[in-house]
Amino acid sequence: MELVETSSLRFIFPRSRYPIYNAYLNLFVNYLRTQEINVSESDLKQLSIALGIKTTYLYNSVMSNRCEERAKTLLDESISLKTWIKRLLAERGTEVAEATNLSEAQSILSRYQEKFDQIEARKQEAIEQEKKAKYEQLKAIQEAQQKELKDIREAHKELYVDFDEFDSFGIRKGSKAEKILRTLKHRAITQQDFNWLKEYGFCNDLIEKHYYLQQGQQQFKRWRQEHKPWDLVNASASYRKAENLSKIKKELDQHYPFKTTLKNKKLHSALLTTYGGVCRDLKEYEKGIRLGNEAHQTSSLDFRPCTLLGAIHMETGKFDLGYDWYQKAKDRGFSEKAYDNDLKTIYQRASDEIKHRLKQSLLNKGHNYRWLQCTSSDLI
Repeated sequence: MELVETSSLRFIFPRSRYPIYNAYLNLFVNYLRTQEINVSESDLKQLSIALGIKTTYLYNSVMSNRCEERAKTLLDESISLKTWIKRLLAERGTEVAEATNLSEAQSILSRYQEKFDQIEARKQEAIEQEKKAKYEQLKAIQEAQQKELKDIREAHKELYVDFDEFDSFGIRKGSKAEKILRTLKHRAITQQDFNWLKEYGFCNDLIEKHYYLQQGQQQFKRWRQEHKPWDLVNASASYRKAENLSKIKKELDQHYPFKTTLKNKKLHSALLTTYGGVCRDLKEYEKGIRLGNEAHQTSSLDFRPCTLLGAIHMETGKFDLGYDWYQKAKDRGFSEKAYDNDLKTIYQRASDEIKHRLKQSLLNKGHNYRWLQCTSSDLI
């Protein structure tokens, strides 16, 4: 019997709703297929008669056809039969007619049901055996993979070292990179070694921040020991690059307004500017602007206070003021390349709303940097 017709018959008479007719058609299908169990024609005929006139008619219709047409006839007649059975269910609450010889039908079905149960049990056993075999196979594969990974890790440990704290992996043992990174874990490295890491591709964001943190700690320690204000300026710059501001902010708060440096305008302006930069990083914009203006008044020819004020105004959406201050910075020696880098940094760290407005403003002024190329998120 065709597979599609067998599947359709199961849908016509699901076992949960039509247990008797599901069993009857299952027996009929097995008779036509003569595969799983050997159903005798006499039993099938007797069962059809016991179930009533409708199934007797179905049996005769199927058996009167040629062998190759019986499957289709069984399907067609079963569809017609279901209409009648559904009405019986609605009227009598049962799938069999009153005239049905139910005891005889159940006797025949029970004899074959035992065989079906045995077949089903064997199928389930085969399925379980197959599952077990697949599980064992998968387990063996996983164990082999784990062993392979373990061997790879062991081989890796022999030749390479990983620096998890720096998110840097696969550094060859004994190499210059390994020696520099191992030093950086515990203390500051030289500017030359840091530049080497950058030049040869061993530097990343975590390494860079850790380098500047070590530099800042070293410079801060010198400031505390020797009280040289330039060490405080340098420590502030390093802590800003390391994005670690709590210690340096507290120190700057305590020593403002830097009265000891009032006679040295360059140094005094540098302290005010770096203090304003820390406030900018912490989004204390009003204080940052006040310090920037104070630094500009102290050293009006220095471009650094101008860039601080330009950046803060840009970040707060006051673009015209930002452009004006950056123009003053360029008039005082701030390079065009440095200006472009500042704009890129401001753009990248800005909120979505400021980023969108800044992009439009820069494009309107004729700036067409690669990092300003249109993206879908900018258009929202």
